[in-house]
Amino acid sequence: MIDPDHLLEHPHDQAGYLDKLRLLPGFDVLDDERLRCLLSATKVRRYEPGEMIIREGESSPRFYFLLQGLVRVFKGAVELGCLQRLGEVFGEMGVIDKSPRSASVQAIQRTLCLVLDAEALDGQQGEFKAALGAMVYKAFAERLVERLRETTDENVRLKEALARQGLALP
Repeated sequence: MIDPDHLLEHPHDQAGYLDKLRLLPGFDVLDDERLRCLLSATKVRRYEPGEMIIREGESSPRFYFLLQGLVRVFKGAVELGCLQRLGEVFGEMGVIDKSPRSASVQAIQRTLCLVLDAEALDGQQGEFKAALGAMVYKAFAERLVERLRETTDENVRLKEALARQGLALP
């Protein structure tokens, strides 16, 4: 388990946390040197219950890895879901296509996130930049595949419910 107080006080120089951070999607492929360099582009942030982490419509080069806590994702007044597992990624879509945030994210419980600034990664050079980019996109791809599966399952459930009501879609 990650100790949030200790990680907030010593985010980048604790060897024990390197192993814990390797539990995050894509981080497992990085050696200590690359992981430390990646961490130089990050901050560990704590969010209190009710605090907004991402606001729909805003632009930002940052994306988030959930370390601890519970957040809700919503668009307008519609709740899209909650995230609570170690390593869940959010805020990545706007980083990939540089579009404004498509949804808001709010802390429900005290939440700890590793916040990665994609612009800071742009300053890296050569093979190292390629390795970091591959790691980040691997994490994105894993999360997007998971979301696509969830969306497909939800779509099937909705179509089945409509069919039971005699309102089947083509």
